[in-house]
Amino acid sequence: MKGPPTSGLGHSLQGLPTDPATLYGLTVDPFYMLCSSEVFGPAMVAEGQGPVTSTTFATLVSPPVVSVWTVNGVSQRAVDVVSRAVDVASRAVDVASRAMDVVSRAVDVASRVVDVVSRAVEVVSRAVDVVSKAVDVVRRAVDMVSRAMDMVSRAVDMVRRAVDMVSRAVDVVSRAVDGSEEQWAWSVGQWMWSVEQWTWSVGQWTWSVEQCMWSVGQCMGS
Repeated sequence: MKGPPTSGLGHSLQGLPTDPATLYGLTVDPFYMLCSSEVFGPAMVAEGQGPVTSTTFATLVSPPVVSVWTVNGVSQRAVDVVSRAVDVASRAVDVASRAMDVVSRAVDVASRVVDVVSRAVEVVSRAVDVVSKAVDVVRRAVDMVSRAMDMVSRAVDMVRRAVDMVSRAVDVVSRAVDGSEEQWAWSVGQWMWSVEQWTWSVGQWTWSVEQCMWSVGQCMGS
């Protein structure tokens, strides 16, 4: 070269050192400008030297520096892209983690709702069981009242039969004094039959009392 150029490529390179070590310290943007297609295009003409070629450019910047810078530049951009991709992936993982957390909470809430519904069903079932037992107790109470009324009726009948037996006994004695022996024997037989019927009625009444007492015990146990 014949001195520092003042326009074109020379103007672009004016004031830049040609030392490879110094050039290596250039920032990415100015050096990328120097390595752009405009530098190697025919429109950029160094003053007094014709079109700029790769050879001309190579005399200004040594190939090792260009190669190292190019590799470093591409690596730097690739690292930037990979870093952004990793950042996006990290954010996606974070979003997925939050979504999983929300799903987990929703499942927990659903589980609690199912537990509450299950407890409500259990309470309703117990209430139905209590009502059923109460109805059974009322039915047993009504049955006990009915049996008690039947026992009172049977007691009245036993008293009536006892009065009838006394009346028949008096009649038997009267027939023994006034009537024949056959009539007296028949009257005694009728009276004995009445006594047996009355004894059977007393037994039935006693059994009814026992059944009523058992029902009362079952009702109190319920």
